[in-house]
Amino acid sequence: MLDLKNQIKILPDYIANQIAAGEVVQRPDSVVKELVENSIDAGATEIAVFIQSAGKQMVHILDNGAGISGDDLPLMLKRHATSKIISQEDLECISSFGFRGEALASIASVANVEVRTKREDSELGYKLVSKPNNEPIIEQMSLEKGTQIFVRNLFYNVPARRKFLRSNLTEMKHISETMTKFAIAHYDKRFTYYDSDNLIFDVHPEELKKRLYALMGSSISGQLLPVDYSDGIIKITGYIGKPAIAKRNNATHYFFLNNRPITSKSLSYAVFLAFENLIDRSFKPFYVLKIELDPHRIDINVHPQKHEVKFDDESLVHNAIKNATLNALRQENILCNIDIEEQQSNMPIEKIYKQDDSDDFLLVNTGTGEIVEPGRDDAPKRQFKQNYSNDNFWKKSSSSKTNYSAEISAYQDCFGNIEIPEEEDAQTILDLKTSDNINESDIWQFSGKYILLRVQNNLIIINIRRAMQRIIYEQQLERIKSEKPVSQKLLFPVQIQLPVNKRLILDEIIDEIIKFGFGVQQQKDVLELYELPPEIDESSASGVFESIIDSYHEYKLLRTGELHDNLAAAIAMHAYIPKNHNMSSPEMMDLIKKLFKCDMPNNCPRGRKTMEALNPDMMM
Repeated sequence: MLDLKNQIKILPDYIANQIAAGEVVQRPDSVVKELVENSIDAGATEIAVFIQSAGKQMVHILDNGAGISGDDLPLMLKRHATSKIISQEDLECISSFGFRGEALASIASVANVEVRTKREDSELGYKLVSKPNNEPIIEQMSLEKGTQIFVRNLFYNVPARRKFLRSNLTEMKHISETMTKFAIAHYDKRFTYYDSDNLIFDVHPEELKKRLYALMGSSISGQLLPVDYSDGIIKITGYIGKPAIAKRNNATHYFFLNNRPITSKSLSYAVFLAFENLIDRSFKPFYVLKIELDPHRIDINVHPQKHEVKFDDESLVHNAIKNATLNALRQENILCNIDIEEQQSNMPIEKIYKQDDSDDFLLVNTGTGEIVEPGRDDAPKRQFKQNYSNDNFWKKSSSSKTNYSAEISAYQDCFGNIEIPEEEDAQTILDLKTSDNINESDIWQFSGKYILLRVQNNLIIINIRRAMQRIIYEQQLERIKSEKPVSQKLLFPVQIQLPVNKRLILDEIIDEIIKFGFGVQQQKDVLELYELPPEIDESSASGVFESIIDSYHEYKLLRTGELHDNLAAAIAMHAYIPKNHNMSSPEMMDLIKKLFKCDMPNNCPRGRKTMEALNPDMMM
């Protein structure tokens, strides 16, 4: 029988430390973060980080900071031992990066730790060696001013934690992201970062813009807009990117609050609101914004990782971020100063109620008498935009069953009898295999972007760019299957300086990307392209190659396809396709034949429709 008496025990320190390590030390990246923050708090101007086996084998931090005294050294691995705060008042106004006194104790409970340190006013330094569940050994030795910390064999005594660590490549991505954040936030310091014997980056004190170029590569050159905003309470500086470098995924977006990297959906949305009419909703703008705010107005003691913060007035910060971004866009004439209220008051739209006691009304253009939209008073205010914007037109027109029956009928007329899907599968466009019934006289090009194909009383609209992307995508896959890559040699090789995160992605796919026709040679931190697939334009090779890496990463996250499939999709989406090219009838016929011979001709690699069918019933 269970004895209910005297069941509560005080845990031994080593167990309490391992429990705390579960929150503070989640992966090797956490060790790097905590130790570099300590170096910054110690006033270091030069910090070097050396990694072995993605931090699982060793993390080595070297700095030229103030060092640790011989009297303080025995306390540094104790829980809740800190030099950062003393009183409750200090906790309410935290200006240091570390303050909990948990990190070193947690790290020492799950790894072997060695500390070498010397203060400037000491003749000799000290070495501390610690193993879990053992008292540390301290001895004097000759050292230079500063501190070195070695963390070896992380989680070796907690196998359950170690087995949940990801691959070395994944862990290195996390460490590299953390190091990039430090290097951006503290651009007045030197950061050196090594993976084994490979130098990842070595950046010296410089202005923020040059630091961003050094870390992010040439793709952002000339694409940054300065931000400098202050309202007396909050100050915001940094850079935002022009809409051209916004990305669907893997975008650069950093907030630094008093030099501390933070994450906030509210603040990210504030930036997006400023870009709302400049980029697609599925894209994310580039931004690196530093926020300076009185520490009394924030609470960073929310989570051990300190990424989340609370503001005493979050709406103030949200509005400041939005206004700072808008000002930067307006100063570069990317966003016009528009008085929306005045514009709306001048619109000749009047609300006409159907009956005096009804909420149903019609929006009427008083200048033309045209009925713009029926609605109700309780309908969302943005309903008009949502229902009739260009982006939603095709979705709206393809949402009814009659549209699908017309589409099926048009395809049958053109390509013979086909199996009609069930009603619940009606949104699946039909598989087209032949184009024998198409005549050149029934083909036109419209606006340089579309091919119009007449089939009896029906009209098929083909998006030329998306169709070409589908064709190139399937051509790439066919070349891989046949092991016959096609490439063009460059007269002058193109040199590319890739940022850290993209170099890590490239390491994952370098062997496979060569099979697609790329000739690639790596020299330290510079990549040299000497061959390209014929679909890639030489003049834009550098930017396209980086975009392919970004797109591959995006598709890897969103698609379940294998590596070859994702790479083929990335190449197709960034292939050179002339804009507004006037196609001859044979060229249009050739495109249609190639498209309909594809395994899945109805969608581009990103899943968007390549064609739409209309019949007279769908027209005015």
